[in-house]
Amino acid sequence: MNSAASDRQETRLKVQGMTCAACVRRVERALTRTEGTVEATVNFATHEASVSHAPGLDPESLVQAIEKAGYAAHPLEAEEEAPPEAPPSPGNLILSALLTLPVFVVSMALHPGPEWMNWAMTLPAAVVI
Repeated sequence: MNSAASDRQETRLKVQGMTCAACVRRVERALTRTEGTVEATVNFATHEASVSHAPGLDPESLVQAIEKAGYAAHPLEAEEEAPPEAPPSPGNLILSALLTLPVFVVSMALHPGPEWMNWAMTLPAAVVI
């Protein structure tokens, strides 16, 4: 492993006020021009910046560089980071299938059906959705 790479730290920042790809580039440029910064990448979709820098670089200097570029920023705390999404539960799939089957059968077999039947199928369809 490269010793220079092992001497790096990473700081993640939340950036507010970006409205386009040009904003992303402007923030990246401001961060890479900050002394001690090795690399900076900004994600427009999450409005987060990831900065690789020399140890001891104060995150406040990165925030100030972003603010000087015209945007607001603050360091991301561990609790602010998005938790990983849980995979859909198999129980949800089974419940949806069980509720969809009667709606499908009734709507196909009794088409057109009485008005009250349409209203009766609304509840299981809403649960599925």
